[in-house]
Amino acid sequence: MSSRLALPDVESLRGRGRLLVCLGLLAVYGCATSSQFRAGERAEQAKDYDRAVVEYSAAVRLDPEDRNARGALQRAQLRASQQHFFAGRRLAASDQFERALVEYQMAAELNPTDAEVEAALRDTRQRLRTKIAVARGGRTVVVVGMMSPRDPSSVLGGGDGWSCTTGAAEPACAQFLQYIDSTEVQKQLVTQASIGLPANPAAESAITSPAVKAAAQAHDTAAYVAVYFDQALPTNPGLALDAAIANFFAGKGNNSAIINSVSSSSGH
Repeated sequence: MSSRLALPDVESLRGRGRLLVCLGLLAVYGCATSSQFRAGERAEQAKDYDRAVVEYSAAVRLDPEDRNARGALQRAQLRASQQHFFAGRRLAASDQFERALVEYQMAAELNPTDAEVEAALRDTRQRLRTKIAVARGGRTVVVVGMMSPRDPSSVLGGGDGWSCTTGAAEPACAQFLQYIDSTEVQKQLVTQASIGLPANPAAESAITSPAVKAAAQAHDTAAYVAVYFDQALPTNPGLALDAAIANFFAGKGNNSAIINSVSSSSGH
């Protein structure tokens, strides 16, 4: 009697293959989630709470049902919010209100329900409205007093800028900024790169476009200048405005959607 090796049928092999593929995908998926979670834990232990928020957010996106990841994300958001809030208080105490505003806004985005952060935001915006330093013709003019929102000379919008990071090479970075802000270079940027309004008012003589000339004149004579509209609004309308504009640029909205978004977030 001859013995033969029993072979599984084709359907059985196919079923086992599908099972192995599924198990493999689950293993990869679980590894990716745990990798992001461990990265978040390392960042949290180093008190880099912003990085922890990024890593935990990635873990939650990979597995929205992971309670540990969701809890860790909430914890990191609260700690990051507190970190930015205290940074804002230190900056405000030294009258660096523009930088303080940025810190408070980040704190509010991370923890929108914190009443203390919201109060700090309102106070800082008020301080910025009542004492605005405007650079004109190489000198600084301090405008005191809140301007009426109906003042026809008020201007919304400004321009991009350049800055040195804390790790930038010195004095090379400062020298580069002085070079790029020089009148001659600014004139070249206006005429050759079409940057619009120059950062250096002395270069405005190089403007040839009638529309840009009118914009420069309005900017130079404005009683109040708000560079970013969302910073002139409370937190919720400001965030709603940012999101609506992002959707607009992505082709997912229109002008009416932006207006409705801000109005609804303001309770109007």
